[in-house]
Amino acid sequence: MKNFSHKVEPIFPFQFVVLAYVGILVGVYLLYLLNIWGLLLLLASLFVSFSHAGIQLDFTKNSYKEYLGLIFFKFGKWKTLPNIQYVTVFVDRSVQEMHVASVSGTQTLNDLKINLVIKKNAYISIGKFKNKTEAMKAGHLLAINLNTKLLDYTMAEPEWVSV
Repeated sequence: MKNFSHKVEPIFPFQFVVLAYVGILVGVYLLYLLNIWGLLLLLASLFVSFSHAGIQLDFTKNSYKEYLGLIFFKFGKWKTLPNIQYVTVFVDRSVQEMHVASVSGTQTLNDLKINLVIKKNAYISIGKFKNKTEAMKAGHLLAINLNTKLLDYTMAEPEWVSV
């Protein structure tokens, strides 16, 4: 494998994306009525709906690019890939509390993430993954192509995985 590409996440929250879908419909309708505001609304809504952040790695050129993607286009600057000590797969737990009047709730999110560790406190984030199998597969591929080790930090005790 000579390249690795992964969509990290959408740039805008889900609520804005849903509003943008409505904006696309309204923009098309306004364009049908020959209103110039329809074109502006349509372009802005398309940007919000289809923009995302991501990362690409080119193993043959030893470089990477953190990009802003819009549909099929990826905008970003290629940088030299630093010396990677190891690849780690870990669970990122985040807690969100919600309070409205007398009702409150707590939601805990467990996201699987991959980092390319450069130094103790320096890393390149590869992004979120849906499940452990997918994350471990991507981590394994990255470790092989970067000729480094893989640390599985999804359990209570971290474990080095043979590559």
